Amino acid sequence: MNYNQNSNLYSKSGYSMPFEEKKGRVEIIKPYGENPEGIFNHGVDFRTRNFLIAAVADGQVCGAMNDRNGAMLMLQHGDYLVTYSCLKTRFAQVDQKVKAGTVVGMAGDSLHIEVKYQDEEINPMEFLTMIYGNIKMLLQTGKIATPDFETIDMDVPTDYDEDREEIERLMLRWYPSYLTDLANGDYLLPTQTEMSLRNIFSWAAVRQFFFRTIPHLGNPGGLDESSVPLACKAQNLLIGDFLNYLAIRQQIYLSTLADGLKKKSMSQPY
Repeated sequence: MNYNQNSNLYSKSGYSMPFEEKKGRVEIIKPYGENPEGIFNHGVDFRTRNFLIAAVADGQVCGAMNDRNGAMLMLQHGDYLVTYSCLKTRFAQVDQKVKAGTVVGMAGDSLHIEVKYQDEEINPMEFLTMIYGNIKMLLQTGKIATPDFETIDMDVPTDYDEDREEIERLMLRWYPSYLTDLANGDYLLPTQTEMSLRNIFSWAAVRQFFFRTIPHLGNPGGLDESSVPLACKAQNLLIGDFLNYLAIRQQIYLSTLADGLKKKSMSQPY
């Protein structure tokens, strides 16, 4: 495919690579095209190691399913149809609109990507090269090329606001491991945290806080501004548990945490 100005993807929210290789090197397991055995691969397979998968640009989820190989998502970005297969789990739903950086799923040990342009199959590496080029171009012009992951659409202060940047960096690196260890039972949510979360959501249901607005991935409960106190309490618990996981399982602490508190965290059961 020969790219020109008309084939370039326009995205108001910017651009994002579908995942971030933590060691700075993307490993391709199976390239696009025919292999020596004569089997044609219609996409590209990457080694991903439980990476979060993000939408590359403005678009909409147009297909989703689960099979024995895992979850699958199809996202329409303008004239481009991008299919992600072999996902461990998917977070996005059909018809959901996405922006660059919106987390749509989590890959397992590998990720299969296929791309079509105006219904014509193309090598996904050509598409990803275009996305990468758009990111670099925006960076050179001083614009934000890759937005932060989409979150709840309201200002929700927490007890961790002073450490927000450091916590976000830790989440980008360790949040997939946190979710995996929770799912596998290698890390158990403390009983007190679990009971506190149950009480918060039970109280919110009684007060009819849920579904006051249209739900979406960043705000699945349909919360509005009246729910900020509820969201604050829940976020404090969830961030606190993530930090607890890092301390116990990874021996990683916030740089602002005192030595005495670090020793106390190491003694907590899990």
